[in-house]
Amino acid sequence: MQLAKEQVFNHPALVPQFTPRIPCYRADTDTRLGRALERWLEPLSWVRHLQQTYFGQKSAPEWTLADDGKFPPTYPNTYRLPVGVRGVSLSAESSSVKRGLASERHKPWSSKSPRQVNMEWVTPESSMQWLGFRRLAERLQGRGSDLIVVVGPLNEHMMNDATRGKHHDFRAAVTAWLSSEGIRFVVPEVLPSDEYADASHPLTQGYERLAKRLATDPVFKTWVGQ
Repeated sequence: MQLAKEQVFNHPALVPQFTPRIPCYRADTDTRLGRALERWLEPLSWVRHLQQTYFGQKSAPEWTLADDGKFPPTYPNTYRLPVGVRGVSLSAESSSVKRGLASERHKPWSSKSPRQVNMEWVTPESSMQWLGFRRLAERLQGRGSDLIVVVGPLNEHMMNDATRGKHHDFRAAVTAWLSSEGIRFVVPEVLPSDEYADASHPLTQGYERLAKRLATDPVFKTWVGQ
C-alpha cells in the first residue's frame, strides 16, 4: 500500500478514504465519499447487504430492469420480489468452476512456480495494515470483547532466507505487542509445503490440519471454554 503506483487490493472500502493518505489508493472523490458515508451511516451498510444477498450486487432499479443477456432480451425480474420468492435463497454454495477440489486453482504453489522468492516487507512501525489491526484490537478490547489471534502460518517454504528472516522479525514484533496488551494468541506451526496454494492461503487439506491443531492447542481450548 505504500507504493506510489496505483494498486488493486481487496476490500478498498475498509481503508481510510481521506486520511491518512494511502499512496497506491487512487479512487475518485465521489467513490471515497460514498464509502465514507456508508461506513458511518448504518442504513447504507444494510442496503449494501441486501444488494449482495438478493439483488446480484445491483441496486433495486438495476436489478428490476436487468435483461437475461439473450436476444431478443427478456426481463425476468420486472415483476419479481427478491425477498421470500422461491428460488432466491439467503445463501447458497458456490457452483463456480474456480472453487472446490476439482478447480484448476486447487493446486500446491510449487506446481506453478517451485522456486523460492524474495518478498518486500515493510517494518512493523510503517505498516498501515498493522497499525489498523492494532487500532481494531484496542477498540474491541474497549468494548469488553474476549480476543484471540491466530498468527499465520504463512508459507515459509516459498520464502528465501532473507524473506524468511524478515517474516520472523515481524512475527516477533506482533506477538510481543499482543503479549503487552494481554491478548491471547496462537502461533501454529508452518504447514507442509504441498498444503499451500500460495504465500498465505492453505489448500483444503491445510485448513483441515490447521483446524485440528487449533482444536488441541491449550490457549485456544481455554479461550473456547473447554
